[in-house]
Order: sequence, then structure tokens, then C-alpha cells
Amino acid sequence: MPLKKAERKEEYTRIISLLIKGNNKEAFEKVRSVCADDTGLFTFVDYDKAMKKLDDQKCVWSQDEEEGQEWSSSRGTTFNFNDDGPSENAFHFCPNCSKPLEEHHNTVDETCCDQAL
Repeated sequence: MPLKKAERKEEYTRIISLLIKGNNKEAFEKVRSVCADDTGLFTFVDYDKAMKKLDDQKCVWSQDEEEGQEWSSSRGTTFNFNDDGPSENAFHFCPNCSKPLEEHHNTVDETCCDQAL
């Protein structure tokens, strides 16, 4: 049965409140139930699968050398930071492809004789 205008407004206010609090999964489920109740449409999207798909769409940036200033993206972009890395310089999205960044720092493997010297 469709919701009345006041009920719909109240439900959407609750959903926005959940999003502001960071309760995204709960907000997602609430949207699913409101859409089903209000319009008769059902959303067959699973929150965890949707988030996994978004994670798969990250742009991976790797530090070229330990303590190096140059970083390379999984899409072939290179960027040079004077200090620290992408997140310390407020880079949360790739300026080339706009996808969220995932950083991979290079570290010295102390068990390898060549690197430890």
C-alpha cells in the first residue's frame, strides 16, 4: 500500500539521518523496504555485494620505492609527492579516473640480504 506524503517524508528523513550517522547498510535496507511498500517495486540488490563491487573499482596506487616520492597507479598514472603519500596530501580519489584510492606502500623485507644492506 502506498505511503501517504507525510509518512514518506518521515521515512526519508529517517533514511537521511541514518546516512549522516554513517549507518549506510541500515539506510540501504530502509530504502529497499520503503520502495517496496511505497511503490510495489522490490530492489534485489544486496548491500554487501554492492559494496564489494565498489571495492573492486578502486584505483590502486603503489609507492615506486620505499620512502620514495613517486607513486604509480594501476591505470598507468604517475604522481610525485614532495612529502608523504596520497592520503597525507588529501588525495582520496584518483585525479585521472576519479575512483577511490587504495595505497600500497613499499617496505624493505629485512629477511632479504640485498635489501637489508
